[in-house]
Amino acid sequence: MSTTGTWLVVGLGNPGPAYAGNRHNVGAMVVDVLAARTGGSFKSHRSRAAVLEGRLGTGPGGVPGPRVVLAKPATYMNESGGPVAGLAQYYDVEPERVVVVHDEPRHRGGEPARRSAAARAATTACARSAARSAPRTTCGCGSASGDRPAGRTPPTSC
Repeated sequence: MSTTGTWLVVGLGNPGPAYAGNRHNVGAMVVDVLAARTGGSFKSHRSRAAVLEGRLGTGPGGVPGPRVVLAKPATYMNESGGPVAGLAQYYDVEPERVVVVHDEPRHRGGEPARRSAAARAATTACARSAARSAPRTTCGCGSASGDRPAGRTPPTSC
């Protein structure tokens, strides 16, 4: 990551206590881990998202790391495009600096990711934000019937 310009890192998930901690919300959980590293707290934003503005890490010589806006849309994943577009516009973030983190239930380590509803939701978010070139980070979370536990624990890696 460059230390110039702002990055928008969006963790997709579904809102509400029924989904809290669910593996489908791994994108939001990743953003929570990053938020803990900044030491900040999320605030409600008019774009229908919780946001935290801060810096991640430090650069050479102790220079503050890149400016980042961490975001968790307060919408269902398939409706997240509006909030992502609103945040990118509000913070004047270039499309190539929008990173969308989402789950990929069908993704297994070492195998190419296959398209799923989560991937389609992320594509919708990117398309609506004019960030078709935005990097997307998928986190394999196993399938409900799958070969991996579907626990309610935060991710340690993706």
